[in-house]
Amino acid sequence: MSVVSKRGPWVGREGRCLDQLRVDIFFWAQGCVTFGSECAFTVRCENNFPFYNLHSRPHITTTTTTAAHSNMTTHHRLQSFDEDAQHLLEDGMKQITVEATANTKILYGSEKFTLYTILVMCPITHAWWIIQKRYSEFFSLRHKLLKIAKRALKTHPEVVQLLQPLGEFAFPKKYLRTDTPEIMNERRDAFKRLTSTLLAIRSSFVLHMLQAPQRQLVLNQVVDTIEAFLSVPDCQKEGELRHASITRVSESVEEKNLPACDEEMCPICLYDFADAPECTLHLGCGHVFHKDCVVPWLEQTMSCPLCRQESTHGVL
Repeated sequence: MSVVSKRGPWVGREGRCLDQLRVDIFFWAQGCVTFGSECAFTVRCENNFPFYNLHSRPHITTTTTTAAHSNMTTHHRLQSFDEDAQHLLEDGMKQITVEATANTKILYGSEKFTLYTILVMCPITHAWWIIQKRYSEFFSLRHKLLKIAKRALKTHPEVVQLLQPLGEFAFPKKYLRTDTPEIMNERRDAFKRLTSTLLAIRSSFVLHMLQAPQRQLVLNQVVDTIEAFLSVPDCQKEGELRHASITRVSESVEEKNLPACDEEMCPICLYDFADAPECTLHLGCGHVFHKDCVVPWLEQTMSCPLCRQESTHGVL
């Protein structure tokens, strides 16, 4: 019996039909499932044939197959598995909310520029995070991803297809003049839509990695690039892991994963949370505020209004 359970890139050789093959699947505690988690296959076989890891999604039960039926069984299992993953992916994308604002900034010794603040909220994972980017940063990201698509045109045509929404996106044009309110509003709305597009592309790439695991290297490059740009926090990835695994057993989210709220009122507006049940944001430091109260502050300082601790993500 040989056991291969190393996390990371492919190890060993690609699996073949054996007389008897038993695959036990377990999940890494860290990572994103609905939109990019890592799972590992632990493969055991009787003739010491080495197998490999596979970054995949859960919901493939432990099975035992014979050589005569292995191909058919695997195809049926993965087809059912892909459909389930697709449903989770679409459900998660429908729940995500993206908000955007634009503010003029002036750094010491430089001309004023516009900073776009993007707030992403996911009720399924109870996670939120906030990023701030300039027009040039969005432009550079788009250029980088389209460059990846161009290089992959002949060798990885699926990358071109998956990045097609980005190529078709109406990116706001450059202007030589100073940003006017009209330009700022145009770009703000565009970057809000672009963020949603990037999240959808990320999801599509992760799903495709399941269907074509041999193409993981180039697919992972796109996923890593998008996640780094959007600063997707661990709480979002871990929340996606819980959602993908828990929802198959229970329809409810484990409330124990949410931080307890000891505050009775919002420190900014002084209204009781019970009397004003709008969306609240739990900051990383533990302080809680109404979303509409604290977001304008975060747009300016990216820190807690009370303790001044840096805060770019948390839970709803």
